[in-house]
Amino acid sequence: MCGSGRIKHHLRYNISRPECAIVFVGFQAAGTLGRRIVEGAKSVRIFRESYPVRAKLFTINGLSAHADRDALLGWIGEQPDLDADRIMIYGGSYGGHMTLATATRYSDGIACSVNLFGISNLRTFLENTQGYRRDLRRAEYGDERDPKIREFFQRISPLSNASKITKPLFVIQGKNDPRVPYTESEQMVATVKKNGSPVWYLVANDEGHGFAKKKNADFQLYATIAFHLVRQVSELSAQRFQTLCDLETDPWRGEDAQPVEHQRPPDSFIQTVRPPRSPSPFARSPGIRRSRGAALFSRGQERI
Repeated sequence: MCGSGRIKHHLRYNISRPECAIVFVGFQAAGTLGRRIVEGAKSVRIFRESYPVRAKLFTINGLSAHADRDALLGWIGEQPDLDADRIMIYGGSYGGHMTLATATRYSDGIACSVNLFGISNLRTFLENTQGYRRDLRRAEYGDERDPKIREFFQRISPLSNASKITKPLFVIQGKNDPRVPYTESEQMVATVKKNGSPVWYLVANDEGHGFAKKKNADFQLYATIAFHLVRQVSELSAQRFQTLCDLETDPWRGEDAQPVEHQRPPDSFIQTVRPPRSPSPFARSPGIRRSRGAALFSRGQERI
């Protein structure tokens, strides 16, 4: 569960901070980084560097990420220093799939969700991912060519259950993603919007599986903060929030503006939001420069 680079980046920045709490869900296999941490290692090596384990550690059930979701939300509700009414689900790739699945099944237990290039339907994902990866993923998830598995994928997919999403959703995608095709995000956005739930969509035309360019990573950070702030304001005005989330409008330039390729938050917003002083997985270098992110707020298109 802790093998991906994205999770390791989060761990390296937080595992040595005693003010942080890290919750492990799902089964941690023997010999893995996650297993060493939950078994009480005093220090761990991440990206060939040693980090002392000082954060507060918690484990939940240890069954699977899917099976542990209900227990995790219940655990948050039991913590006196946590607010169970302000839970945001955030995940990328398969974590994005988990984010969408949680948004469909536990919509009443969360405040909002942010999905980064997540799988919305395992069947369409296996049909459209790059050929060099297809057989590897079939061995992991199942073969969509089998009618029974195909029907099972269709039944459990977040896309098929999108009508259950009632809380704000933000979808982020790279147009050139070879692993999770952009059509996974577009079909999800189109379905959620059709159902009338608030949804934002950010796609970078010059990115793949994640935002590697700093100007785009910065824009993603600004947009995620804006999504969270507008969501809070929306509790006072749901109608205004739906207007801002309309994919046919440009939140930075007004409701009548057409989507454009190069956008950035207004100067007043940039001056208000300050970059973190300490290293963060969301800031790839000290400080955040004003830059024109090559990003596009666009209408969800038909899947191709």
